[in-house]
Amino acid sequence: MFSFDRSVLALLKSSYSVLGDFGSEGDLSLCKNLRVLYLYDNQISQIQNLDFASNITHLYLQNNCITCIENLSSLKNLEKLYLGGNCIAVVEGLDKLEEIRELHIESQHLPHGEKLLFDPRSLRSLAVSTP
Repeated sequence: MFSFDRSVLALLKSSYSVLGDFGSEGDLSLCKNLRVLYLYDNQISQIQNLDFASNITHLYLQNNCITCIENLSSLKNLEKLYLGGNCIAVVEGLDKLEEIRELHIESQHLPHGEKLLFDPRSLRSLAVSTP
């Protein structure tokens, strides 16, 4: 394991096996200055336990097993959200993200014939926050 000053950590790339219970508030709860969190290419199936990370501006969750966009309302400073390569059928849950500027949602693994749908509130949120 490595040692770092959690009070000044601004960038973290981790794997599911290191975080254990994805984003569990154990050691990471002290990372108040965390701005960028890389969690791509893991087996994450649910977005959870990110309440400690209210200063995150960039969240990378590509190529996981996520089916629902949820539990992001505490990320008040989130500007860029990367969710490509998951299993999301409905884009929703973004209406509380006032700073969101970019949503990357390409290449979802959906059943044949199913299309990506957008909740109108989430679309409005993206339209309002884009300069």
